[in-house]
Amino acid sequence: MQWFRFYNEALDDPKIQKLDGETFKAWINLLCLCARNDGLPHSVNDIAFALRLDFHGCSTVLSRLADAGLLDRLNGGAHGMHYGVHGWDKRQYKSDTSTDRVKRFRKRFSNVDETVIETAPETDTDTDTDTDKSNNYKQTALAMRLPNDWNPSNEDIEFANQTGVDWVKNAEIFRDYWVAMPGVKGRKANWSATWRNWIRRASEQKVRPLQSKETAIEMGRRLIMEFENDQQNTSITGSIANVISLPRQQG
Repeated sequence: MQWFRFYNEALDDPKIQKLDGETFKAWINLLCLCARNDGLPHSVNDIAFALRLDFHGCSTVLSRLADAGLLDRLNGGAHGMHYGVHGWDKRQYKSDTSTDRVKRFRKRFSNVDETVIETAPETDTDTDTDTDKSNNYKQTALAMRLPNDWNPSNEDIEFANQTGVDWVKNAEIFRDYWVAMPGVKGRKANWSATWRNWIRRASEQKVRPLQSKETAIEMGRRLIMEFENDQQNTSITGSIANVISLPRQQG
């Protein structure tokens, strides 16, 4: 199933919100048509057929959307003037494949243990405060891998900025680390929460004095290992809390 990016800023864009219902519907259908064909067909007749409109009705809709700034009037080609979705190439950029990036990551951090125990993921790192077991089961069922073209959302970036952490550098390390993570351990129910925990760990490291100047690779390796250790320690602490202390027998 092919998909395209749709941005939530459409909710506040006056060009979009001022459209009547039928024109808005036609615009959404044109976005789907553009994604399917890697661009709008140059022939108005072809667009009219795809939108289930007659030629006159389609021409009216296209002109109305162009006047609103949502379509561009373009020149050239066998059909002369034709239409294109405004800003399509910029907003629908083609993501690079992760293959080369993952190889570079594994080479740089070849000594990081990537062995995975095939069990359910540690859900205490997926949410900030949720410890209810029934919710954890639901989160495990919904867990998914990080997309190869993942980028932090505006909220994720704002969270990193509030902590003073360089989100650009951490986003690259975060993405490479989790895309390269094999098996169940690479699946999370809430990637935004996992990102926040990652940023908190990076923020804590900023205030700790370092004994010697680190390279970028050394810092990335240290952050990843400490992040994993923190997950393991959290799990161990939860287990210790259930141990009952027994009195020592007298000899």
